[in-house]
Amino acid sequence: MHSPEESKCIGVKASQLRPHSKDKFIVGTDTGCLLQESKSRNTCFPKEYLCGRERIADSVSSIHFNPHNHLVFLAAYESGVIALFYSNQESPLVTWKLTTAVQSVLWSNHRPSVFYALDAKSGLHVWDILEQETVATYVMNLGDSHGPTGAKRRAVSIAQSPAFTSDVSSSAIASNSSLASSANRNASLAIAFSNGDVNVHFLNEELVEQLVEEKEQFDYWIQTKTK
Repeated sequence: MHSPEESKCIGVKASQLRPHSKDKFIVGTDTGCLLQESKSRNTCFPKEYLCGRERIADSVSSIHFNPHNHLVFLAAYESGVIALFYSNQESPLVTWKLTTAVQSVLWSNHRPSVFYALDAKSGLHVWDILEQETVATYVMNLGDSHGPTGAKRRAVSIAQSPAFTSDVSSSAIASNSSLASSANRNASLAIAFSNGDVNVHFLNEELVEQLVEEKEQFDYWIQTKTK
């Protein structure tokens, strides 16, 4: 891939298809470029997303779209920056800065306003934006300890269980409600370690159960940040 501003080659470090689009996708590079591309070479706007007026001079490590609002995505950088973007704006709505490199960012499948960030020192940061915007709600140290195999390990990636979804008819409301409740009780986060271990943790109810009108509140919060 070539930078839109210069001819030298750049390396792709992260990418994700835009939800509900068969054509457009976002690419993060080793030079800090965050580009919107089209498989059919259609014009994209914006072409590039920037943190501030200038490109961050480090590698993009992770990109993830919000499953509850498909116009919103997170980008993480090796500098420790996490940026929240609205797809139609080139500048971030909000940025956060961790003290170490961010390996992965992940929006919650269960709650619109919650996301997870894994740093390079095995720190797991959990944000609930509607509760407090500026700092993580929870920070946990996952490791650099010895796992069951006895090998020294560090957390390298995270994944989560899917949220319960179903087409609800009037005759199936009670049944689907029961299934959703069961699925939420078993919502989990899997953590992979450098020595091959995988730990699965059940999530607390507060990280799974949506607040009353949380989707509407989150969308309104996004609206207040857009220009």
